[in-house]
Amino acid sequence: MTNGATITLDGVGSNIETYSGTGPTYQTVDQTLVTNNGTLNVLSSRNFSAGHAITNNGTIQLGGGSFTAPSLSNGSGAVLSGFGSFGPTGGTTVGSWVQVSPGSAAANGYLGTLSFSTGLTLGQGGSTTFDIMNATGTAGTDFDKMAVTGTLAVTATSGTPFTINVESINPGTGLPGSANFNLSSSYTWTLATATSVSGFSATDFALNTSSFTNGLGGGSFSVSSDSTDIFLNFTPVPEPSTWALMGVGAAALAWAGWRRRLPKAPRISSPSAGS
Repeated sequence: MTNGATITLDGVGSNIETYSGTGPTYQTVDQTLVTNNGTLNVLSSRNFSAGHAITNNGTIQLGGGSFTAPSLSNGSGAVLSGFGSFGPTGGTTVGSWVQVSPGSAAANGYLGTLSFSTGLTLGQGGSTTFDIMNATGTAGTDFDKMAVTGTLAVTATSGTPFTINVESINPGTGLPGSANFNLSSSYTWTLATATSVSGFSATDFALNTSSFTNGLGGGSFSVSSDSTDIFLNFTPVPEPSTWALMGVGAAALAWAGWRRRLPKAPRISSPSAGS
């Protein structure tokens, strides 16, 4: 159990494995690991493999390695972050007051790809932080991404949505600040990719842009999906010239409709020849 403390696995030979009953001789922890406002850092591609259930009420951060367990329960206030792979049996659920955040300062970078090898559920009241450094860059390097093997299930509702916190990262410092972002351009980022997506509805997501410091110029973020991906989109406000063209087009359509509604003049027959 860690209560307000930090356990860091970093470097050669720092893997921790726990077993039920007998097993190979490795470094071991208590049969049930609970983080209460503490942090478990699994960095430098180290692995954490547990033979017992894990309860996370604090933070678990990966730095390129893997986390496996018979089950992973995340309590209110829990955080899953970093880059690497979570693979608890039965999948990972990000529910009420639980946050998932690809990349982390402790894992040496705000941006990254966080993987889930046994499925992922985005539940009611959960949240994710989506960092953007270069809007036209590469997923996992210039903006965050979640990669799911199996089903990415959305069980959040419009009444209790899953929140996406959009945060800008300064490319010069690698810290929160203004990103490379053009408010006049349209963007589509892959927020998450999976074998399949189930239960998706855009109304089940809430967007928080308070940590995105670039100006939006009246543009807006939105969420969309296909059968295997969930996307975060940015739509700019059309430029004045575009509005003008749209106005001319609308006026032309209105005029054409008005012409069609005018009463037709009666046809006058010509007199017959020789009359």
